[in-house]
Amino acid sequence: MATLKIEAKPSKDLRRYKLAIDKKRVTMKADNTGAFDVRGECGDGSEHRFSFSLFGPAGSKLKVKITCGDKTEVQLDELEVHPEGEPLAAGWLDFKL
Repeated sequence: MATLKIEAKPSKDLRRYKLAIDKKRVTMKADNTGAFDVRGECGDGSEHRFSFSLFGPAGSKLKVKITCGDKTEVQLDELEVHPEGEPLAAGWLDFKL
């Protein structure tokens, strides 16, 4: 079992966000950090899916960093609510440890 560390940085105008790994919601603390256990070990090549949903006005953003051990597995700097989808945005990213 590997423990992933999640750090999120929402823009001031982002109202809410939800994060999930392997279809299970990640509980984030008030300081926008969290931890999540996944099958496999850091560096073993196991496949996982990160998904997100955002709620806020167009232009609101979220940055997300997921690490396993001392290696950054996912670094997303520009998750954004776009005008055509306002007030929602969602997506996913497949990654390997």
